Amino acid sequence: MFSFARTSVAVIAAVALSLTGSASAQTSDVNCVYASWASNGDSQNPCQVWATLGSKCGATFTVPALTAGSGAGNGTSPGYPAPSSGGSIPANDCQCNLVAYSLMAACSWCQDGIYSDSWPTVAQWKAGCSNFATTGVSTTVNATGINVPPFAIQAIDGPWWDPTNAQNAQATLGSSGTVTGATPGRNGAGKASMGVVASIIAIAPLYLLS
Repeated sequence: MFSFARTSVAVIAAVALSLTGSASAQTSDVNCVYASWASNGDSQNPCQVWATLGSKCGATFTVPALTAGSGAGNGTSPGYPAPSSGGSIPANDCQCNLVAYSLMAACSWCQDGIYSDSWPTVAQWKAGCSNFATTGVSTTVNATGINVPPFAIQAIDGPWWDPTNAQNAQATLGSSGTVTGATPGRNGAGKASMGVVASIIAIAPLYLLS
């Protein structure tokens, strides 16, 4: 039985990797000049990944580059506004989660002239959301094919996203391998689909018994 379980894990892992295709079309004209570590295994910067995730809830979500005086930053730097009804960032399941928040903050951080006071706190980001996913993204979102960098699924230690903590997480976990929920996957030869990995996790205890 243990041999079968071990084989099953290997087969499902292979299927997961084969089902994961390129991320769906994203719209972002942001040129990240810093934080190359924040890109995923497909060399997409966090702005592009955020745009892809945001577009999973209907209309194409565009992430524009920040310019002086734009947005509603936490301090003096320009920044992206928090999700709201009728706003440029809709308060939907694609935005009302910690993954989108982390990607937004990293997208801000990677741009020239943007400082750590540019992005809202977690509390500000979730204020306009009726529901907020604190781990992964809502199960209502079809996240298949999105390669989310591991730093974006880490819990936030403090009131807002911290680039140092995120970089440390990315250095440890690598640029690929994502899961739904709080537990990140390890970097491997490929990336795992957010939807399919749940199946692997479900039978992993059988493998550990072998």
